[in-house]
Amino acid sequence: YTVDEARTMDLADRYLNCKAAKYMLRAGMIDKAEEACALFTREGQPAVDNLNEMQCMWFLTESARTYFKSQDWANVLQKCHEVEKHFVDIVEDQFDFHPYSMRKMTLRAYIGLLRLEDSIRGHQFFNKAADYAIRTYLHLHDKPLADSNGLGNGETDEMTEKEKKKLESKKKRAAKKKQQMKNEANVNNNANKDKKQQPDGEIVPPPIVGNELVKSDSPLDDAMKFLDH
Repeated sequence: YTVDEARTMDLADRYLNCKAAKYMLRAGMIDKAEEACALFTREGQPAVDNLNEMQCMWFLTESARTYFKSQDWANVLQKCHEVEKHFVDIVEDQFDFHPYSMRKMTLRAYIGLLRLEDSIRGHQFFNKAADYAIRTYLHLHDKPLADSNGLGNGETDEMTEKEKKKLESKKKRAAKKKQQMKNEANVNNNANKDKKQQPDGEIVPPPIVGNELVKSDSPLDDAMKFLDH
């Protein structure tokens, strides 16, 4: 609360805002952290979507950590796979610099780029995402969805009926709020639809959906994808 109080003294201070949002995530206050980050994200778009679009990986890894602590496996995997996709994009984007470096003769910087790409997946953000993803997949292997009470991956198995209802109600409210924000964003995005159309022949990758990732038939194979790189 001290950091949040300091943040409110100067809402234009991006550093304090990010610091407060980070501690909010660690305290499990995900909605409040998103509201804090929304001060510096694109207007008319959910803060989470814009942070992911800007490859804000500290937010994704901290979110994965919070979801892992609360055993929300779907959101853990979604955040981890989003981080992994960002690293794939970074590697693919390097191809744009090959002709540029040859043309401008920036060989020293070019060699540094090549060496960076060789060890890019040793970065702390990828390591954190891989750690949470692998541990989650191992949990799903040991205790698949079907082995729980039908209420999730065992996260409510030891709860009382009152606690289960409270948890389900909380999840429904969060899902409803998130869907409402996405609907509002879609209305704004449709106005600029023509500007965002993909070029002919370009393959648009499917969205990452956590609820589909937790239904994996081979969680160990999925976990290995984070280790093979």
